[in-house]
Amino acid sequence: MKTKPFLNRYLYVAAISVLINSHSKAINRISIASGNWNSSATWSPSGSPSPGDNITIASGHTVTVSSNQTVHQVTINPGGTLTWMLPNTLTITGNFVVKGTVLMNGGNIALTNYGLAFQLGANAVFTWDPGKIGRAHVELQSRQYLVCRLL
Repeated sequence: MKTKPFLNRYLYVAAISVLINSHSKAINRISIASGNWNSSATWSPSGSPSPGDNITIASGHTVTVSSNQTVHQVTINPGGTLTWMLPNTLTITGNFVVKGTVLMNGGNIALTNYGLAFQLGANAVFTWDPGKIGRAHVELQSRQYLVCRLL
């Protein structure tokens, strides 16, 4: 069956539109309450964080990583807390900025891209306690390093 050139162009444009629209756009999500990471009630706009999302944990909120998650960027504001339920992994493909508190409690962080920031603010608290169950680690890609300063 022979198709008309107009129909071919229409199908091509329609296919490209579907591909572009199906690519998830990053959403900037900020916590509006304490709760589980994957609970839509924890975030504004409502919904569970997706791999391309930029996440901010606001002051006064504690957000718990309760399953393996991947996001682009994470910022914990002063007074905000990020914690884990054993032994889940939070994969971050962008910057990780801690101005508040991180309590790893046996959880894991995977920083997957070279050259991005892992910043601890002046009053940040970062507790890495592997506990007795599971295995806690910070995973860095090759040629990356983690510098820790003991106070």
